Amino acid sequence: METISDTTGARSGPSSSVVLVPGTRGASLAMRVRQTVERLIVGGTWRPGERVPSSRSLAEDLGVSRTTVQSAYQALVDEGYLLPSDRRGMYVSTLLPYPAVAERQAGTGYSGTPDWEHAVDWERVLHRPRTGPWPELRRERTWHRFDYPFVTGQHDSSFFPREAWLRALKRALGPEHRHASLDDVLDDDARLVDILCTRVLPGRGLSVSPDNVLVTLGSQQGLHLLAASTIRWGDSVAVENPGYIDARHVFHRAGATIVDVPVDEHGLVPQSEYSGARLLFVTPSHQHPTNVTLSVDRRLQLIQQAQEQDFLIVEDDYDSELRYRGQPHPAMAALDPSGRTVYLGTMSKVLAPGLRIGYVVGPKALLDELRTHRRYAHRQPPGHLQRAVALLYESGDFARAQRRYKNDLARRWDTAAKAAERMFSQQQVLPPGGTGLWIRTDPTRSANELVDRARDRGILVDPGSMYFSDSRGDAPFIRVGFGAIPHQRITPGMELLASIATDQARPN
Repeated sequence: METISDTTGARSGPSSSVVLVPGTRGASLAMRVRQTVERLIVGGTWRPGERVPSSRSLAEDLGVSRTTVQSAYQALVDEGYLLPSDRRGMYVSTLLPYPAVAERQAGTGYSGTPDWEHAVDWERVLHRPRTGPWPELRRERTWHRFDYPFVTGQHDSSFFPREAWLRALKRALGPEHRHASLDDVLDDDARLVDILCTRVLPGRGLSVSPDNVLVTLGSQQGLHLLAASTIRWGDSVAVENPGYIDARHVFHRAGATIVDVPVDEHGLVPQSEYSGARLLFVTPSHQHPTNVTLSVDRRLQLIQQAQEQDFLIVEDDYDSELRYRGQPHPAMAALDPSGRTVYLGTMSKVLAPGLRIGYVVGPKALLDELRTHRRYAHRQPPGHLQRAVALLYESGDFARAQRRYKNDLARRWDTAAKAAERMFSQQQVLPPGGTGLWIRTDPTRSANELVDRARDRGILVDPGSMYFSDSRGDAPFIRVGFGAIPHQRITPGMELLASIATDQARPN
């Protein structure tokens, strides 16, 4: 039982050194008082079993209302820091929820800040997966502050259906949907899976059952689960070059040897063999980063080779819905009767990439294994998020928002492509789709330097070299995104970019 000493009863208030802690953004005055008292307790100024100042006394010293102090005291009682005693006031608990005070009382001088950086030999403790020679894809957190953010992987938030999304989130917590949203069920949301099977995948030529679908936190997680479930140390994985940087890292960290496959204006170039690769990763709808579409004859050739050489095809259907002229090709998985093509898709890339709702489509035996790996990583994607996306789709708001954004993206692509063809003298291949242009630059000048100079002038673009296997070089390409920059800023931004390239070519 906790005992309380009344030997400090004569104490009438805190010392003059008590100062209200600075407020963080959004912190109420009661929260600041609570943090002030908590700091006094944890720091050992107010000791276990000691009576604390009355709410009136502390309120006077801190210059706040008594009600504010009472609210803070009650919160600390609820958390176990303080213990009320009838008619005798409030006391510091001797059974604190944290060990900081006990250690200070033992004379260690512990201040409550662990010595994380020096106490442990982290180089010995940590098991770091091997790292590849390629750069890591990093997002510029303040991209929206640049004058001309030609970034990829971001979107124009003005097209996000905010009100419809809030309605879907609210409905997902209603009586009919509450258990799907809030329960720990381990399984995917049946309503969302049904939408994928009956309304999304048929548009890509795929007719599958719920057993063939696994919901993931974006297609990136699907890629990670596939690598963890199918790759053994030393296996070879064939990837596009140039290609998706994160795919290289995921496969390499899983122990794979990367086999580069070249890309031209028709997509990945089929090879006679792929060094015994266990997997072939391909982005056929809009090749990442060149944006070209893999021709049908090459798709069929790769499917035939997968059967003959016994490898799986991982099809990342990147930006498949963003085709601005003509009709999209069916998914490779829909053309593969052998079932060797595993399909990765996403429902959030256009809607809002931060929502992270993707899916894997493949054979049940494979998805059962992926589901087990997923379960022990984080169990399941948030049920509330899954159900809200399903409701947004059922209401028609998803399709309306997607159509509106796609129409505007088509207009942006047209403006950006015409500007690139007019302003860059090198011959350009600019397919009508996706959210970025792969622009060829002057091969006699450094594209990396152009990127740096552009950044200094408020323009964000990606260096093309980062997408190649030998990323340490200086490939004559830049990647110019048009999905996030306002339409009216595309032409002046491209003009400034072209002028920087022209200035770069002039002799000093």
